Amino acid sequence: MVSRTESVGSESKERDVETKFNVFEILQIAEQVEHKGAKFYLKTAELFDDPNLRDLYYRLATWKAKHEKIWARMRKRFSEKTGEFGTFDPDITCSPILM
Repeated sequence: MVSRTESVGSESKERDVETKFNVFEILQIAEQVEHKGAKFYLKTAELFDDPNLRDLYYRLATWKAKHEKIWARMRKRFSEKTGEFGTFDPDITCSPILM
């Protein structure tokens, strides 16, 4: 559950906003997180002249890319078993619903 604060005039109200994701969406989000992490580490590696630091960030990028492939395989297997496919949209909830 996500807590969100809204301002109305001079008053601030806090309300709870519940966002639900299905299994396919969770796997897709995990895949996207790893992809973005790999891109980050690749870009960061380019900022350093020190070969040890560059190597460290390249290894981290490789590690993230491997995780991305793992999540993609899990999502593919899930889709094949359940027939559930889709595009990530946090405003759409599908079954089975997980919190």
